[in-house]
Amino acid sequence: MIDSAPKIEDFKLDAYGHLSYVVGWSDEGREDLTEMEIIAKAAEGGLSDEQIKQLSEDSALGDRGDWLACVDFARDGNFVAYHVVVNSDSGGFIDTLEQGLLSLEDARNHLPGLLETWDDIGSEHLVVDGQWYTKQERDENLAAIKRWKEALKRELEDR
Repeated sequence: MIDSAPKIEDFKLDAYGHLSYVVGWSDEGREDLTEMEIIAKAAEGGLSDEQIKQLSEDSALGDRGDWLACVDFARDGNFVAYHVVVNSDSGGFIDTLEQGLLSLEDARNHLPGLLETWDDIGSEHLVVDGQWYTKQERDENLAAIKRWKEALKRELEDR
């Protein structure tokens, strides 16, 4: 018997709600410091060269804004629904930018690379502005991509 296709609205998708599979960056906690302010902080606090370097790096990242892509999927029999929500507080939007309903086989072929695709899109935004992910952001993005692929592999197995 062939399964009749459900509607995407029948699935409980909440990528932005659970934030399990997220790539992007944030300017949270960064200060916009001028070079003179960094020198003053160094003089006041007797900061080490490493601390001064970190302050300078944080300052350089201060105006890069924020951008997160959150993905989710759900399976119902031989069908898989997914969606991608992008949030940019600095850009003033949270919106579903991609969603779909796939056969199980198509989901196995197309969804594993979905989060990496959105990671690439995010990195393009940074590169255009002459920026890049911090090491922590890069590590978090790679960990999220790994979790995404593992969850897909586990959930899209034949039952």
